[in-house]
Amino acid sequence: MYERRLPGWGWLLLSAHVFLLIYIAWAHSPVLNEEEYLPAGISHWKTGIFEPSCRNPPLSRLVGALPVLLLRHTFRPETVIPDPDSNSAMFLMSEFLTDNQKQLRWLYFVGRLGCIPFSILGGVICYRWATELFGRSGGVVALLLWCVSPEILANNALIMPDNVAASLGVWAAYRFRHWLREPRWPNSLWAGVALGWTLLAKAPWMVLLFLFPVLWLLSRSYRVVRPVNAFIREFGQLSLIYIVAFLLINATYGFDGSFLILGKYPFRSSILSGIPRPKGEEGRPAPISGLGNRFVDWHLGWVPVPLPKLYVLGMDLQAVAVERRAEKNYLFGRWNENGWWYYYFAAALVKFPLGIWGLSALAILAAIFTRSFRCGWKEELWLLAPVLVWMLFLIGTSTISRHFRYALPVLPFLFIAISRVARPPVNKSENILGGLRMGITMSLLSATIVSSLAVYPHSMSYFNEAVGGPNNGYKYLLGSNLDRGQDRYYLQRWQRAHPGLPDLQSSDPYLRNALGPTPRKNILPAGWYAVSVNSLLEPESPYRVLWGMQPVARVAYTTWIYYVPQDIRIDSVLDESQSTTAP
Repeated sequence: MYERRLPGWGWLLLSAHVFLLIYIAWAHSPVLNEEEYLPAGISHWKTGIFEPSCRNPPLSRLVGALPVLLLRHTFRPETVIPDPDSNSAMFLMSEFLTDNQKQLRWLYFVGRLGCIPFSILGGVICYRWATELFGRSGGVVALLLWCVSPEILANNALIMPDNVAASLGVWAAYRFRHWLREPRWPNSLWAGVALGWTLLAKAPWMVLLFLFPVLWLLSRSYRVVRPVNAFIREFGQLSLIYIVAFLLINATYGFDGSFLILGKYPFRSSILSGIPRPKGEEGRPAPISGLGNRFVDWHLGWVPVPLPKLYVLGMDLQAVAVERRAEKNYLFGRWNENGWWYYYFAAALVKFPLGIWGLSALAILAAIFTRSFRCGWKEELWLLAPVLVWMLFLIGTSTISRHFRYALPVLPFLFIAISRVARPPVNKSENILGGLRMGITMSLLSATIVSSLAVYPHSMSYFNEAVGGPNNGYKYLLGSNLDRGQDRYYLQRWQRAHPGLPDLQSSDPYLRNALGPTPRKNILPAGWYAVSVNSLLEPESPYRVLWGMQPVARVAYTTWIYYVPQDIRIDSVLDESQSTTAP
């Protein structure tokens, strides 16, 4: 058995990773969704009300807000409305951003620092799991991939649930694997703690509640005859995992609405309310007027739900977002209202460094043709099953095909699986090709590091060299894959470097994609504009008229600066924008 503890050089590598995250946390402005999560987290701590931003569980908000509570800031608790269907989070965000304008950058920076330890946890688990399967060299590969991956760097410096779910999800699977290998009560207790924290990070990890019993049964099915007492003991330990997890979730919410009867929930989504969703404009599903519950007339309607009320209603609101399809989706230059089931696979082609793709191909070939690179069907199952169920979930919700970050929780599992390429040779025949394999592996790792750091700190806008890098990324993906409003500080720096130009301001505090004069009906007024690439390509955006013009400058990879010498009519451009291809 290899030593699982992280060596000194591993901590140095993680320290460098943390330094990279700290700089990103300082350099980037608050991004969409994140800017409401911090004040929502403060409201959770100060008022005990969890309604703001309740669509996602509160762990990332609570952790991000905790260090901010120690700093001087202004918070208005009267802004918080205890209603999950209200716009309390938006009102709270507006008040918080206005009242704390001078120290806003510092507050979000400190809040982001509170979430960075989750990235350390994810790196440690990648190293330990890969080391146990493929040796220390495998652990090195998994840890390196975690530390330099553009997606990890871009998201793990934010107060967002996706990055926290990635670290805690692999931790929960790792602890459950340890319980499967050594079914003892302490291991089951730790597995329950890890599962509870994971479910508090991201609700879709509820799939683990169904996956874990399946993995347990499959792992024990090869034993034809098993002592009854051993089966009962393991069943009791598995039950303890669930009991601890549910206790942790309910305690976090203060047991508010815990064990409410399923038939008493007021649901808004069609799948849970049982109310068919009517068609709105352009054939899109419209909001359901009123509440319902399809379980009222079912026998399941009398089943108590062992979760807080807001946790369940948050999942209902997520289902509403999937059903409504309020925003169009963009992939490789085409717009679509229904999304693509293969969206995340296609996005990975351009968002993963080419070095990672090379390592993946090498790992697959090694596993297929050499038995020593396989770690047994049980270990492979424990490692890859979470990836499978998460991807099935993403495919099932592919009507929202805008955010590749939703696939973030599968990355640590993939890094561990890839790390098999560095497994030490076990016989003389492997020694012959071992040097060549390690040379290729080191070359691909080096290419991954160089490719990622060449774009740093703009890792959120990363695209690989096969598509021309981030300068050409807009041709393939938009939305949060390119711009989430993270480059506002860079835009301010550009404005300070050009003092002769008018200051670019917005009349709309929620407008994140463009700055400049407010468009009037069919008219884009003359003046200076700073426009996100997202707005330049959105089919219904008035700023699409600027696409044919030459920008004066570009800020980072997301914002283009334009000067419009005279008013421009935009109605003809909007008529053109109904086509499905980018201009």
